[in-house]
Amino acid sequence: MALGVALKLIEVGMRSHVSGVIALTPTTCHPDYVPEEFKESFVAYDENAVGVPMIDRDSMYTMYGEPSHLFHTMTVYSILMRLRSPTGYAGATELKDDPFIFPILHTRKAELPAVFIVTAGADPLRDDGTIFQQALDKAGCVTPFPSQD
Repeated sequence: MALGVALKLIEVGMRSHVSGVIALTPTTCHPDYVPEEFKESFVAYDENAVGVPMIDRDSMYTMYGEPSHLFHTMTVYSILMRLRSPTGYAGATELKDDPFIFPILHTRKAELPAVFIVTAGADPLRDDGTIFQQALDKAGCVTPFPSQD
């Protein structure tokens, strides 16, 4: 969410209010809609599908679109997405093109200030951070902090 908020502030002309972004295991793209150039690096959903300590692939897909009766198991992030969704679903799948929900799609990511990305090795979201760092590098965004795993 921190990346989406920072990008929104940039978009509305408030870049000076953002001095850096800390992205802890960020969700940066929908796993079914990974940009072609990053698909080869996006393998964590398969590698961490089952038998991982906390969140597995099915848990993530639950967040991306299960009915609202699963509301009690959702993260703050998915609750915010659900509130935006007129269908009563978590909404991430229907918002797959939203650059604030999935910031890898944002055209102004090069304007982000320093970004510190933390990923977890046994997490389906690991490669969200990895490919976002690749996207920042490609966009010419200077990120003085390497991704941490």
